Amino acid sequence: MIKHILYMLLLIAITSAPLHGQVMKKVAVLDFINIEKNRSYDYLEVSITKEVNRTLAEKFVFQKMDAYEIMKISERNYLFRDDFHTKSVAINMGLLAKQDIVISGGYVMRQDKSAYSVITRVRIIDVSKKKVIKEFTVGGPADDRIWGTINSITDRIAREAESILPNKEEWEKQGLKEPKKRKAVFAAPRVGLRAGGYFYALGWDEYFDPQQPVLGLTVGASVPVIWEKLSLHVEFYYFSHVLKEGNTTYVQQENMTGTTNNFLFGLYPMLDFQLYRGLYIHPKIGGGLVLQVTNVSGSVSSNFYNNFAFAAAGVEFSYRINWLLSVVVSVNCVMEIEQDTITLANVFNAGITFWL
Repeated sequence: MIKHILYMLLLIAITSAPLHGQVMKKVAVLDFINIEKNRSYDYLEVSITKEVNRTLAEKFVFQKMDAYEIMKISERNYLFRDDFHTKSVAINMGLLAKQDIVISGGYVMRQDKSAYSVITRVRIIDVSKKKVIKEFTVGGPADDRIWGTINSITDRIAREAESILPNKEEWEKQGLKEPKKRKAVFAAPRVGLRAGGYFYALGWDEYFDPQQPVLGLTVGASVPVIWEKLSLHVEFYYFSHVLKEGNTTYVQQENMTGTTNNFLFGLYPMLDFQLYRGLYIHPKIGGGLVLQVTNVSGSVSSNFYNNFAFAAAGVEFSYRINWLLSVVVSVNCVMEIEQDTITLANVFNAGITFWL
């Protein structure tokens, strides 16, 4: 009886071994590099890298290394992005980042008569063994069939990865569930400084003369728990205006002058879309509160305080210089709602963002 029980336990252990043998591997997909720097085909760096990440995520179960972490480790250790396609840099990145697998590659353009083709070399590296376990080349046309070529590259990588990474469908058939990654509520915190100018339109525009500059401070973070491309920002802006000459208001009629200091406190959901390598576009909407302090001087001197709501929409363009610093330019339309009158403050500014 005991012997039969031991045989059954052994049989269960053997048959269940594949279930428990499947281990979530940590994988770093490095940016695919335009090796010969043919500027007309720079866009393929982003396109190929994104498609490889998407295809692997659809087919396999693994822990993907975040692109921001790749950037941070590479720059802190002088592993230059332009060398990501080389074996030595890919292995060193995997070791420093404590990854199991690194996928890297690069491409060159070749011209046959008037037609261009793209030749892509890919390496799949076992980091613990410091060894290239898969290396291959995929070629294809670079004309209007380029997206078919990109699909060929990603399909080949997926086929080669079948012997390395657990297949998502088989994983689920065996009764295993892909571990749910607990996403942080906030990630990639950042602080920005801004300066620029503005002008009024509509509403109280006929009474106010804008004074430059506009100064700003922004504090933000990504919100991956909702969406990887979503970030939330608290923005503080200051600008001032003076009362125009005229005789419409009481202050003007009494030959007094007035200077108003505007303090804007707003909350902005923002989307982060990559356009090209380090270049991003960030559409945003939001709203908040305007606090005003008006100093009247002349025959009477006094301070007046006022507050009202505003709504705003705008767009930012940023260029990520390195893991620590970005440069930013932005355009914002601030709709001030005061005494049932809508005044538009159109703000243009530029600045820098520090990533913490």
